[in-house]
Amino acid sequence: MITATADGKVEVNGKQVPWPQLRESIRAALSHSEQPSVVLQGDRSVVLERAVQILTLAREAGAEKVSIATVPLEGAEH
Repeated sequence: MITATADGKVEVNGKQVPWPQLRESIRAALSHSEQPSVVLQGDRSVVLERAVQILTLAREAGAEKVSIATVPLEGAEH
């Protein structure tokens, strides 16, 4: 799980990671996983460009599947 915040902080599996080390941190996390997949979770104010950059780094680090965790809008029909 990768978490991104509006203030630019990024965590991999709950551990804050400096941006320059993000790709390697993702690669290390994927090496301990049977299925190389990444889920990006961010608050609503994370800029889309930043999310795309993170998902691109995840692919470069070896993730075969990337997805974004979402929360339904209040009052939205299911």
